[in-house]
Amino acid sequence: MTGRLGVGSIVFMVVAAASPLTVIGGAAPLGILLGNGAGYPSMYAIAAVILLLFSVGLGAMSRVVPRPGAFFTYVGYGLGRKNGLGAAYLALLTYTTVQVGVYGYLGFSLNLALTNLGAPEIPWWAYTLAMIAFVGLLGYRHI
Repeated sequence: MTGRLGVGSIVFMVVAAASPLTVIGGAAPLGILLGNGAGYPSMYAIAAVILLLFSVGLGAMSRVVPRPGAFFTYVGYGLGRKNGLGAAYLALLTYTTVQVGVYGYLGFSLNLALTNLGAPEIPWWAYTLAMIAFVGLLGYRHI
């Protein structure tokens, strides 16, 4: 390893860091159903342009930043240490909030689906806790 990030590495890091856009894009069936239908897919093109601009900017900054790292590192070099830490805490808060929401939705959906299939009624939060334990086990096993 050379300790440097190439253009390809940065592009993939940006795409991975932009996972909240996946949540927005994942609501496409509902958006098409409730929205204007044919115009909704243009949001994917807009999201792709935003990701492209973001990755180009991040790639340009990687030549200037002496120790490339996470997104908040770039914010810190560009806007100052306090703003970089603020970006890190904001990212931590938003990712945690999205994760809590996804686990809650998954627990509710499992409860609804299994109850409709005739399974005994178990509270949704029990399914949520079971899924958290399952994902934790997978993470512990590096799966």
